[in-house]
Amino acid sequence: MSTIAKIKELYRTLPGAVEEYANQRYTRSLNDILSELSQNLPDDICFETQNEYDRSSGLALVLGCLPAVEIIRNFGENALLWTWLRTVFMTKAQELEEQVAQHTGRNKDLLERARISLWQKSILNYDVKTFKKAYDLISLTERVAKNINLANLLQAFAKSGVVISKDKIEKYSLETLSVTEKWPYGYSDKYRWKKEKNGLFYSIYLDAPVGICLKYEGLPNAVVSFFPKTADSLLIYQMQGLRGNIKLEGSNSQPAGHARGLAVLNYLEFCVNLAASIGKELGFKKIGIQSGNNNRWTREKNNDGTVHFPLEKAIQIYDGTAKNLGFIKDIDNDWYVDL
Repeated sequence: MSTIAKIKELYRTLPGAVEEYANQRYTRSLNDILSELSQNLPDDICFETQNEYDRSSGLALVLGCLPAVEIIRNFGENALLWTWLRTVFMTKAQELEEQVAQHTGRNKDLLERARISLWQKSILNYDVKTFKKAYDLISLTERVAKNINLANLLQAFAKSGVVISKDKIEKYSLETLSVTEKWPYGYSDKYRWKKEKNGLFYSIYLDAPVGICLKYEGLPNAVVSFFPKTADSLLIYQMQGLRGNIKLEGSNSQPAGHARGLAVLNYLEFCVNLAASIGKELGFKKIGIQSGNNNRWTREKNNDGTVHFPLEKAIQIYDGTAKNLGFIKDIDNDWYVDL
């Protein structure tokens, strides 16, 4: 029996299904949508990879009015996730989100964070497979990061001729960061004018929903942030050395201090391979580096009218690092290599 035939049978046999659809007061009738879907959709729909909005927009409407348990029983968990992600009416979408959390065991707040992040990152027509990778990245990075062999990674990307001593290695640590609130970029939930033991203040702005901070002697020294571009590729949006700040009058500040832990590291290559280690553990097939041309800070301007991140410098750092590590530029102008 085809997917649409099963849906028709459920509406015929499930008590209250037709009434639930009618209560939504959609402009299109149930029969009209089912008739259209019968003509335009294949018999068997793979909900994990289905991402065609135009041909399947009505499908979310009719599935969303069926009980969640019946959606899962007849079409699988991916169908319930797909229905929620493709539902544009807020009240019904919120109801489905509750059902997704209840029936799949996922955290409701993290579900919403992953959904909004994909949308805000302009990853259009993303499918359920990509969504699940985004959810896993947000929910599991901290656990995965704890299992990374930091000592080996530090030694592998020490500067030429440098051997980092065991005592020095023990002064390094990793800290997983995420964005405050449910947004794909913004200040870290842990560092927003946080005063550290050296008397300096640290604010870490993340260009992607998930980041990892390299710390030395307990102080932030560098950050790398990343997020899925597709179900198979994890894209690095940010690789940045960090310094503390001295607070001045009003909201002004002045950089101060040094990232002492980076003095012995090729830290850009370290950041790339740190993100690659996370990606490989979570099942991604490629690691990518965003091109300087795609970096939003090359288009943002400071109060004095200067560009926040000059394009030439962005290309030098991001494209240059990608080339040095053997990445290949793709059609989206970002750089990728297989994991």
